Amino acid sequence: MWAPGAQSENGLTLRLARNFGYSSGGGDIQGNFTLSVSGPDDLTRVIFYIDGKVMAEVTVPPFEYKFSTGNYPDGIHTLSAVGYTARGAELRSNEQRRRFLSAEEAGQNTLKIVLPLLGV
Repeated sequence: MWAPGAQSENGLTLRLARNFGYSSGGGDIQGNFTLSVSGPDDLTRVIFYIDGKVMAEVTVPPFEYKFSTGNYPDGIHTLSAVGYTARGAELRSNEQRRRFLSAEEAGQNTLKIVLPLLGV
């Protein structure tokens, strides 16, 4: 099992960054995020996947894809990528498992954190 952001043995590293929204730090997310990969210099295209289904194909650097969790069903999802080099090599990334929350769930979780801090 790969740690989030760990480099795959094939040299393709998948990262997930929050642009706007909620992230629990424990794998629960909601909002707008960016998937990006880093790999060899001769990377020519990357296909991003959610649960084994294509999300997007990117053919120019930087190899990244912006998405909203609201475009996918709530629940646990596996994010991954496959990159292709100019020499024809296929590189598989590490996987990232995240639980997509509804906006309501994310709001409730935020309140559970904020209200005790405010002493309400």
